[in-house]
Amino acid sequence: MIKGAGWPKPPLHLADLNPIHGKASDVPRTPADVLFHIGSTRHDLNFELARTLLAEIGDLAEIAEEVTGFCYLDSRDLTGFIDGTANPKGRERAAAGLIGREDRAFAGGSYVLIQRYVHNLDAWSRLSAMRQEAAIGRTKNNSIELAGKKKLSSAHISRVEIDGPDGEELAIVCHSMPYGAASGEKGLFFIAYAKDAAIFHAMLARMYGTGNDGLSDRLMAFTKPVTGAILFAPSLATLRQLSRL
Repeated sequence: MIKGAGWPKPPLHLADLNPIHGKASDVPRTPADVLFHIGSTRHDLNFELARTLLAEIGDLAEIAEEVTGFCYLDSRDLTGFIDGTANPKGRERAAAGLIGREDRAFAGGSYVLIQRYVHNLDAWSRLSAMRQEAAIGRTKNNSIELAGKKKLSSAHISRVEIDGPDGEELAIVCHSMPYGAASGEKGLFFIAYAKDAAIFHAMLARMYGTGNDGLSDRLMAFTKPVTGAILFAPSLATLRQLSRL
């Protein structure tokens, strides 16, 4: 962050992604400075905007990774389960994803977690539908949350559901998309926005078994992250201020 330009310090909760050595796999940190998240229903326009941006940047930056995602069936992950069922709706999205009065200098901005996961779909497909549902914590056909003892403490949704000090769930806004080639590497490009980056660290600790209870996410036995970073997305107001420097 630029000192002397109205920002004497960086965003309150901005910190690098902590590499984790989990029970199922490691969580890597990828050195990255800038993220362009381009999304629309027009792949051709997405491509054209990305090409234009890269032409403007030229040799000023080295491309660490470029991933093209796609909508799979009715918004499902390649595991066959609907992704983002618990995403906040309406005004709840802004409340979960945007910084507020707690950090006025950066209000309207958001912390971003990105991770590219590679799925082991061969191993996953050998599980019965019942065991897949137990690993996720939801039914496969209609994404209904399993109830009672059927929802295991090691299920994916059990691990990513985090309650704050007031007892309310700490929500994030996900924009994850499947990616890959039918004959090659494939998986999920996970991207999420939150008002506090600490939520990401807590979520990953619970997923990879480094949290207080020592449990890990059953789903992580069938997928692994190969890249990852936490960045900050400024508000439009902040970007306008930067453009005047």
